[in-house]
Amino acid sequence: MKRLRKAGSVLMGAIILAATCHSRGLCGEYNRKLGIGAGWSYLSIRRCFRHFAIEARYSTTTYEKTEDDIHVGGGRFYITTNSTKRTMWYVESEIDGIRFKTKTLDGYGGAGILFVGVEPALTKHFSWMLDIGPGYVYLRDKTKIADKKTRSGNWSVVINTGFNIFFGGSK
Repeated sequence: MKRLRKAGSVLMGAIILAATCHSRGLCGEYNRKLGIGAGWSYLSIRRCFRHFAIEARYSTTTYEKTEDDIHVGGGRFYITTNSTKRTMWYVESEIDGIRFKTKTLDGYGGAGILFVGVEPALTKHFSWMLDIGPGYVYLRDKTKIADKKTRSGNWSVVINTGFNIFFGGSK
């Protein structure tokens, strides 16, 4: 329940930030202000400005058979480049916090990822996105194994895909 409250607080903070910021609402030439997204496997809220956007994301996975829990929350900063009326090209950076608990491990970590991506508009308020980039993931186990805390870090390639619904925008 505590995790759900924390996730709700982070999402509510992002909504308040998005609602209080004033802009012409252009993400490239998208004419959009506020977006809500869902992808594999995350939920997000995005605030678009003239040439950049900020986004808060949250993802959780629970495996019932093994009772494993993984929670990831973070933020993204987009810079749009070469956008057209129907397609937004972007580069972005993402920073995430990770919390995991399994039968044998209990720990935390983080991730830093750089992406390049594309987001074509499917309709006036609906888009699909795809991005790819290198990321570094660091995990640390809080349980002691032989009086040592276990930690690990590694580079990997991350691919994201998802859909966004946008509200508002300049007329």
